Amino acid sequence: MKRIKDERLIQRNLKNIKAAFAVENLFIAAVLGVMLWRGQAYEDVISYRQPLFAALMVGCYTVLILSVNISTPMQDAPLRSWRFLAAMTTGTWVLAGGLFFVIAGFTHPVICALAGLVVAAVVGGINLYANHFRDRS
Repeated sequence: MKRIKDERLIQRNLKNIKAAFAVENLFIAAVLGVMLWRGQAYEDVISYRQPLFAALMVGCYTVLILSVNISTPMQDAPLRSWRFLAAMTTGTWVLAGGLFFVIAGFTHPVICALAGLVVAAVVGGINLYANHFRDRS
């Protein structure tokens, strides 16, 4: 087989691959739908033990990962002050901890506070990173 060098043919080939992938995943989804329609148990069809469902999920995750826009962030001047970021992180901690406290049935306040702190640390870290680095677009 010869290597394709014409840009138009390369683009057409990529479109054909995308179309084939979409048709394959639609067929798998249709087969799973027919299995549900025929009365198979929902837990048996929509399960990672079902090879068709696992294949569909691998395809979906692949599309999700490959469709992420790849760009390099550039450092820029901060948009928000440190006080604002600290207040937002503290507010996130209080809200997340309170939500965990309500979900836990108003028991285990220390564990709920620690769980809220984990959520606040993740959100605060993302906001801190986003405050200094932005996409070039």
